[in-house]
Amino acid sequence: MSHKVICPVCGKHEFENVCDYDICEYCGWENEDQFEAGNANGLSLADYQKRYEVYLYLNPQYTFKNNGMPELTAKERCTYWHQFSLSNKQNCLASDRCGCFFCKRIFESSLISEHYINDKDGKTAICPFCGVDSVLPDSKVELSAELLEEMYQVWFGW
Repeated sequence: MSHKVICPVCGKHEFENVCDYDICEYCGWENEDQFEAGNANGLSLADYQKRYEVYLYLNPQYTFKNNGMPELTAKERCTYWHQFSLSNKQNCLASDRCGCFFCKRIFESSLISEHYINDKDGKTAICPFCGVDSVLPDSKVELSAELLEEMYQVWFGW
């Protein structure tokens, strides 16, 4: 008896059976019953979903069938993360900490007191230490010194 299952990564593909080891043509997920890192997919389900989200952000027409699974460059990763530094007032309010990829400081989100209205009619956080609009909220990215350094190099490392 067939037990069709929707792809847990993209939700676009329907596998014929549970754990049939078929590959999703949209995201490349191999249909198995292991969702932790080290499985046939190499990544945990959550990490695979994040990577697929990045591919779609960079190329809205992305499909595994047509594009494979290319390695992401530092510039591509940073382009994706950069979106969270714009119109981010609500995300900063929902965060415990934020990080600035200009001065590379990680700080309590409650320290942000300035925002400006940008062209998307959203409010963008201003770093309370350097005054630059390069603030990332921990509700959207995993803050680390390495992330802030990589972002700095891509956006400001002239």
